[in-house]
Amino acid sequence: MQAALFEKPLRPLTPPEFVFGYKYTSAGRPHTNTLQDWEVQAAYLAYLKRYGTREEALRMLAEEYGERIPTRHPHFIMGTMKLHPRTFILIGLLRTGVDPGEIAKQGTLL
Repeated sequence: MQAALFEKPLRPLTPPEFVFGYKYTSAGRPHTNTLQDWEVQAAYLAYLKRYGTREEALRMLAEEYGERIPTRHPHFIMGTMKLHPRTFILIGLLRTGVDPGEIAKQGTLL
């Protein structure tokens, strides 16, 4: 498929080599969701380019997403798909750096 008259045709994207996700507990129930965000795939590819091996790239990714990000009070951005409206998928991570306990101390706005 051609993007524009004077541009080269678009190349198909390479399918991801790995699927990444989180295991967590919510309301006392365990959950497992794959992370559908492009950012984690881009981070893996950047680490692979920087460190040269899959093992090292995966180690660095596990360090970032499994150790550093959890310390920054992440919030999962969840969504659904039209065909499966009751099935939630993890579409992104919001890293606020704000402790939820501190937010609770604020009280109500009204």
